[in-house]
Amino acid sequence: STDWTDKRAPSIISTFIDMFFGGGRVKTPLWTGGIDQELLQQLMLALAVVCIPLMLIPKPLFLYIRHLMLKNAEKAKVKKGLQASLLSDQQYLIVEEQKEEKKTQHSHGHGHGHGHGDLSLIHI
Repeated sequence: STDWTDKRAPSIISTFIDMFFGGGRVKTPLWTGGIDQELLQQLMLALAVVCIPLMLIPKPLFLYIRHLMLKNAEKAKVKKGLQASLLSDQQYLIVEEQKEEKKTQHSHGHGHGHGHGDLSLIHI
């Protein structure tokens, strides 16, 4: 143990600042014996160097991947919507053609065959 009676007590903030700027070297040891303070500070420094990128990198990657997935889903939705729109346009044209055929048949048919003919709803 260290005798602090005639010295100022060490500041934990100063110790951490010295630890980071000094590369883990110890100017004034806080204790003697047991685990070496310099070794402990170097391990803490190495852990901090490893942990900081682990805290900063995953979220932007997650957000970027989610953005790409949403973008692809939106493209698929638009493509599906366009296909459905084209399909409904085709159905509309077929119904209009059938209406024209029916008008043509009624104008030339002279009243023969009052049945419904081949006109039916189209189900897809």
